[in-house]
Amino acid sequence: MGMACARDIKGEDGEVIAVIGDGSMTGGMAFEALNNIGFRRNKVIIIFNDNGMSISKNVGGLYRYFTSIRTSQGYLNVKKFVKSKTGDSNIGRSIAHGLTSIRDDLKNTVMEGPGLMFENMGITYLGPIDGHDLKSVIASLEQAKGLDKPVVIHCLTQKGKGYINAEKDPGKFHGIGPFDPETGLVLKKSRNPSYSHVMGDHLLEMAEKDERVVAITAAMGDANCLIPFSEEFPSRYFDVGIAEEHAVTFAAGLAKGGMKPFVCVYSTFLQRAYDQMLEDVCLQGLGVVFLMDRAGVVGQDGETHHGIFDLSYLNTMPGMTVLCPKNARELRLMMDWAMEHEGPCAIRYPRGECIDDNTIMSTNEELQASIRIIDGSDVDIWSCGKMYDTALEVREILTAKGLSCGLVDVKCEKPLDVTPYFDCSAGLVVSIEDNILNGGFGESLRAALSDAPQRTLTFGWPDSFIEHGSYDDLFRKYGLTADQIADSILKVIDSYEEN
Repeated sequence: MGMACARDIKGEDGEVIAVIGDGSMTGGMAFEALNNIGFRRNKVIIIFNDNGMSISKNVGGLYRYFTSIRTSQGYLNVKKFVKSKTGDSNIGRSIAHGLTSIRDDLKNTVMEGPGLMFENMGITYLGPIDGHDLKSVIASLEQAKGLDKPVVIHCLTQKGKGYINAEKDPGKFHGIGPFDPETGLVLKKSRNPSYSHVMGDHLLEMAEKDERVVAITAAMGDANCLIPFSEEFPSRYFDVGIAEEHAVTFAAGLAKGGMKPFVCVYSTFLQRAYDQMLEDVCLQGLGVVFLMDRAGVVGQDGETHHGIFDLSYLNTMPGMTVLCPKNARELRLMMDWAMEHEGPCAIRYPRGECIDDNTIMSTNEELQASIRIIDGSDVDIWSCGKMYDTALEVREILTAKGLSCGLVDVKCEKPLDVTPYFDCSAGLVVSIEDNILNGGFGESLRAALSDAPQRTLTFGWPDSFIEHGSYDDLFRKYGLTADQIADSILKVIDSYEEN
């Protein structure tokens, strides 16, 4: 809409074409834009790609409405009748073109309103058409091009069309690593379950013990491993579609009504609901738990999916507790703790496999604490979540170089516990995090130690969007591998000694 208005204000020519999927059509911004387009009447061509899928299967009243368009026998009979009577000859095509207005009247009458949602908003509706029929798509685009008003072209498509394995399992192939093209099987399988699977399994166990537990997701039921929960407790499972803002305010209402809502969402998608988290959850002090999958860099999903901003915006929210597990046991214990916590809580965990170990945390106080693992007189390394393993490697490298290195395991990033600092004798405090440095863990630590004599050095992602790439490639490019961090620390120490 903005591009169309800019074109018209400047008196330029050209078509503005938007493409949107039916999953995204459940989002509030889509309707806000349609309302504006229908009111202003600037010419925009909207290609509505309707394949019945987002990442998970689409849900909700709007999805049922579009499904009725796909399957209405009345409309299908009308299309079949017109095609059979006009044929594919030049004369037949001319007759078919002349019947366009009659067809539209018929479809609106026979089907009791498919397309009327758009028509009533002031947007001309064309379709539905077979989105895999190139002739039909081109004909509809030409027709839309000839109209001096906003138009929706409703294309019915099949996700994974043309590749049988993707047709059978479109959700799996929405985002997939290397696989055998013949069988469709993933080539490399993890030996351990993912953090997502651990979360989904444990949330199901929690729901079995406490009927207050409800799960909310935004069209990510499969990806968040909530299908077993949905099957076992359908009345306590809510997939709201791609509508994160609604998911959060809906969760606030559930919490106000005495339930214990767990909002299961990718870190990057929760950014859409910042205001709802702040105003509807934190301001009210409600016990909503945000289970934030894919926190940190996620590898080859690209710029839009890296969860490297969450800690920075969560740090701005009064009353929010932010926990960061480094293994399966801690994730389960943190979920149990959040169940009893009366205020808002976010548990941020990474993509990928999740190992178990013998770490036992017996008290709630430890879950909210920074735990000193070992003392050191030269360097004190503070890390949170999955970066703990990197911190261990850094310590091993520095120790081999003759330095005495302390190590602190930060389990709660907000509110930040700096108690271990008070028994720190090292001259340099180092923080390592999987978040941007601006507003992140390192800045919080540095602010908390602002009056301390120790120097501080922070490692995290820069103030930029991180591109598509493998974990190893991205960490190495931005100087966040263990050997690179150790080298940076040594250079800083050497420079201090020279001065």
